[in-house]
Amino acid sequence: MKIVFLANRHLITLLQNTVLILTCLVPFLVPFTLGRNIDTQASAIILTGVLAWVGIVSGWRRPSWRLPQSVQLLLGLYVGFCVISLLAHPSITNLYGSTLIRLGTLALLACVGSGLLLTGIETKRLLAWLYVSIATLAFITLPFTLLTAHQLVRLGGVFHQADILAAFMACGLILGIAMWQQFPNHRVLIAAGQLMLASILLLSQTRAIILILTLVLLLVVLQRPISWRRRGIECFAILLTLIVGIVASQAVLPHRITDSHFAVESTQYRLSLQSFGVRATSHQPIWGYGAGSIPIALACPTLHNTALQATCHDGYYFDSSHNVFLDRVLISGFVGGIAFAGFVLVALYRGLRHSGPERYFSYCALLISLYYLTNVTNVELELLLWIMLFRSFRYHA
Repeated sequence: MKIVFLANRHLITLLQNTVLILTCLVPFLVPFTLGRNIDTQASAIILTGVLAWVGIVSGWRRPSWRLPQSVQLLLGLYVGFCVISLLAHPSITNLYGSTLIRLGTLALLACVGSGLLLTGIETKRLLAWLYVSIATLAFITLPFTLLTAHQLVRLGGVFHQADILAAFMACGLILGIAMWQQFPNHRVLIAAGQLMLASILLLSQTRAIILILTLVLLLVVLQRPISWRRRGIECFAILLTLIVGIVASQAVLPHRITDSHFAVESTQYRLSLQSFGVRATSHQPIWGYGAGSIPIALACPTLHNTALQATCHDGYYFDSSHNVFLDRVLISGFVGGIAFAGFVLVALYRGLRHSGPERYFSYCALLISLYYLTNVTNVELELLLWIMLFRSFRYHA
């Protein structure tokens, strides 16, 4: 019996290490064209999810995976309605996801499983792996963008999507604060990494992430066990750094970040699209349209808006409402979508009450969740979110 227990423990440890390595390597799987790269990354994440669920089933009695009953219910409803939605609308697209996103049912379940399995990874180890991976993404962004896009107007890096790149850079900056505290012997390297992460974030010119990161960093300072005078000084330093960085970047970048007219137009565009997304939920309220069928829910002929129709006439279609929480309602119906939002809220509430380095994972989850209110996602960012969310329950017994 003891031999079986030890073999099972070694298997779970092996699977955890494999899932961690694959998670950190997936963004670098970019040897082909954009579409083939996305397919390759999605396939790798699905494989990672299979390994994760094998590990979870093998060690389901582990205390670190015993979630509170209310959380189990929310998670079960979300996963269950993702599957029900697929059964109600069976198709390869709903199974594997739409073109250039590939966030189908298999990928959604893989992200959940991978996040849950990695709750068993030691905090400092997970922190170091994720930070080094994101910092490496930052260092290769400039040469990769020059090689593939032949310009540096607005960086998208390996994601070919500036918003996704910015979300990763912002999470790296947050994790870098924890790295600074946990690895004092490597502070020179960490400082270099933080500088590169901040530079790439500014070069991405992503207003939403820059604003959200500023708010999250202010929250980090306000939750620190220091005097209010010190908190005030640090908050002022954050805001001053933001202003100086934006002003300095305007000398070499287009004025996208500070263009108020463009910001208003962009906001109105997103709100219009989301309003049509809300209307579309009434047509499939129980089990949604399926994980790859948002383009059906947001079909161009139903979008009676001049700006949205201009996008359609340019040959594009909408595979997101620019609000991921609304997308989950479209994907899996109201029960599945609300369960997803409920799980996120419970995880954030619990995680932000932690002390020590675990809290920084929750800061990243908060940043991604706020970003999810305004923009699109992809398989790598979805995976990162679930890893961060599940850390909130690491110490539950």
